[in-house]
Amino acid sequence: MPVFYLNKPDGSPGLTGGVAYITRSLERQTEKAVLMAIKHTSSAGERTVRYWFPKSRILIDNKKPFGEVDLGAAKKIEIPEWMYDRREAV
Repeated sequence: MPVFYLNKPDGSPGLTGGVAYITRSLERQTEKAVLMAIKHTSSAGERTVRYWFPKSRILIDNKKPFGEVDLGAAKKIEIPEWMYDRREAV
């Protein structure tokens, strides 16, 4: 199960020699799903891709999300591998 730490930029060398950063965050939620945003930042610019994941299949901070989730306080999200492999951007 892939684990992603939220609101913590991960840096890696970019193709142009600079550092590229990836930041993951939870942006919105409905009663049944959360919207995860993945922001890629480099010297070439910034790009954000968003994915919806059902609350019934994921873990946020090692717990099944129930009801309203404090999106700003969440530190990590765990998504089943099969679901992450089949994700589609919105």
